[in-house]
Order: sequence, then C-alpha cells, then structure tokens
Amino acid sequence: MRNLLYPKAVGAWGMDVYHLETWGDWKNTYENYQLLMAIHLSEGSDMISRLWKESDSYEYPLQTYKRISNYSQSQFNDSLYQYAKRMACYDFEFNNWGNFFREARYNDLKYSWMSIQSTFNILKAIPGSPNRYEIPVEQAPEEYAYNIILLHVESDSCAVIIKFKGHSETNEHAGWRYGFVTEKNDGKVSRYSETYNSDEKEIHFTLDNDESKMYFVVMGAPKTNITTNSTNDTWNGYPKHFRFPYEIAITGAFPEGHQDPSLFRAYLKSNGTNHLNGGGWVDNNSNVSPSVYIGLINGPWEFNNFRKCCY
Repeated sequence: MRNLLYPKAVGAWGMDVYHLETWGDWKNTYENYQLLMAIHLSEGSDMISRLWKESDSYEYPLQTYKRISNYSQSQFNDSLYQYAKRMACYDFEFNNWGNFFREARYNDLKYSWMSIQSTFNILKAIPGSPNRYEIPVEQAPEEYAYNIILLHVESDSCAVIIKFKGHSETNEHAGWRYGFVTEKNDGKVSRYSETYNSDEKEIHFTLDNDESKMYFVVMGAPKTNITTNSTNDTWNGYPKHFRFPYEIAITGAFPEGHQDPSLFRAYLKSNGTNHLNGGGWVDNNSNVSPSVYIGLINGPWEFNNFRKCCY
C-alpha cells in the first residue's frame, strides 16, 4: 500500500539480498512486495484483494494463491516464474515502479556490501571441466526463490548456449524453471526467452545489437506441491527447507565472477589499483603492505566464502 501511494519509496535491498530463501523465511517479510506487484500486473489488483479476503485460517499465502487461481502444480510454477524473471531488470512499469527499483539497485550495488555480494549469483567452476559451473549449495534456491546470473557475452559469439542439468536426485520435489532475459542500454527489459522446465536441456539465446546485458534466471519449482506451509515456516524456528541445485555448461559467454578480472565489478574500481602481490584490487584509501597477498581465483575475486559470513 505504501508504494501504491509513494512509488518513489520502493527499496531494492530486500529481495536483492534474500532472494535465495522461500517466502516462508522470516527475512522475506521486509521489502518483499515484488511478487504482489507481479500478480497485480498479470492478474489485476482484485487478485491481491482476494488473497487477503479468501485465505483460510493458518493457510500459507502461496497456498491461497494457488487454490483461488485453480492452478495445477505446473501452472503455478509457471506463474511464479513470471515474477522471478521480472526481477532481473525490475520489470514493473506500473506507477514507474521499475525505474525507482532500478535506481535503488544501482545505489545499493555501489554502497551496500550485502547487495553487492547477493544480487547476482556467482557460480563455482567445476574442476577439470572447462566451461562447466555449478551453483554452490548455499546459493541454490529454495522453492520459488531464484538465482540471477549475469552473463558476459563474448564479442565473437553468435549465440549463448547453455546446457542445464538439475540435480533431481537431491529430493523428490526437485524441479526448476529457467530462461534468458536481455536488457536494453537504459536498464529496462528488452526480451524474455521461452520458459524451460526440463531437468536437463540445451537452450540458446542471442544478444541483439541494441541490448547491453543478458541474464540467466533459475527458480526452484517443486514438482509435487508447495513444501513450505504455516507449520514449518521460519516463524516456528528454522526447519529443513529443500534446495534445488543445478549445474550448467556455457558456450559463448562467461558467468559473473569468471570474466576478465579487470571487468569484474569494474564500477567499484574507480579509486585504486591492482595489488602487485596477487593482482587483487586495493582502494587508494587502504594501506596494504606489499607482502600481503590479495589474490584472484578463476580470474576475479572469490567472494563466496565472505558471502557465507554475511548470512
């Protein structure tokens, strides 16, 4: 309601930081209204009213949405992915929400360490397998949570080809929705690819001349049912929540964190230099001894261990 009246008041940090957790996680009570905005855009404000008025006692919100929409499990997964893919570029044009979200994210990516670490997920290279990467287990999305993976398209590439493999052996619910998103120079969404749901599939997409960025968006989509409910959400402690791990092989692009070191988070490197001992970046306001090793792993910095500490 706040942002219907005051759209400039939107904040990006909530879901940019906590998008790995299911909606049943207590952290997603803060600045997590983008799903409601997506439902508003796709189904109208009446559906938002129905979610409030027609929920049963102790019913989990996503259970209410699925029930009153009369969705099958597959249809419900598709519907939630429509929201997840909007989050790559904040595709919410009602009341100019998207522009305000993008401005907030831009500032967060310069000044908020947690947003810098969390907004775009960094895959882990699989040793001995060139161009193959996996999502670290602590970053694998829970159900209806998602990963946004920024892809750095090679200049001589005709298309970006991804071979997706979901690890369906992890649990009986494991399923996914995934696809490409491209961005215009002004930061707005240009195109969405087809939505894919196979456990294993090879897909491809091409960056057009007027597009500046490409993303790969993956959402955890349980095959059987919603596994989080009002008895096992995190207001009742921290129960086991299923994760949905996967790996990908990429041709024609490098995922964020594996591009040329000079391009990794280049927007933060405006006042400093690469350290002679290891090549890591040192700000001019820092005093680092030449004997200190500041290294690069797989090219750019390895931030995953730090990210675990942030959580």
